[in-house]
Amino acid sequence: MITPLSNRWFAPKAIQIWTRLHAFERMLVSEDALASMSRLSLTKTATHPFLLALLLACSHTSLDAMSMLPLPTLGHSTTAAAPLSPPASGMADRVVVKKGERRLYLMQGDRPIRSYPIALGFKPTGHKRQRGDGRTPEGRYQLDWKNPQSSFHKSLHVSYPNQRDRMRAAFRGVAAGGMIMIHGQPNRRRPPDPIEGDWTQGCIAVSNEAIDDIWRLTASGTPIEILP
Repeated sequence: MITPLSNRWFAPKAIQIWTRLHAFERMLVSEDALASMSRLSLTKTATHPFLLALLLACSHTSLDAMSMLPLPTLGHSTTAAAPLSPPASGMADRVVVKKGERRLYLMQGDRPIRSYPIALGFKPTGHKRQRGDGRTPEGRYQLDWKNPQSSFHKSLHVSYPNQRDRMRAAFRGVAAGGMIMIHGQPNRRRPPDPIEGDWTQGCIAVSNEAIDDIWRLTASGTPIEILP
């Protein structure tokens, strides 16, 4: 039970939290804070009014605000980070995806050397929040391995989820999902013309000709930045 003394202590703290909530929503919650909060039980939280108010504030934090770009480079993935191979002459040193434009760019420095139209997840707006939500992630990742025996015409794995993604999902009590790929068209599709619209489960789909180019012009560990 909250005593009068705790009420006098709690009221100014609660006011400070809620009056600063708008500014707080524009910040990324630190990974240590998210990890600590995800370990708190409801029983322990309920006995501490300040922590309860803080968690309530966090629970209303906009995930879109938490997903603002550019994100800090964390270098974590669900698998071991792929070693960054120096790009050979003519190869891309990074990949940029602009979801709003539905374009993928292979870059050398600040210069695009190739550009391809893309299809996204069936619910393309916003950063991926959880498994099955149909969103394509936004942020900085790596192309950490290639699959020549994919059910699509070749595929390259994007290292989602990173540590930040996993902590966000854990804080919300959901699975982050995974197996986000850049891939070609389904192998069973005849003729293999690109499917129109946004149709994937969150992957980035391109034509078979495009995936052949991307496969040839990227090395394991190539950074990829996926923008809104």
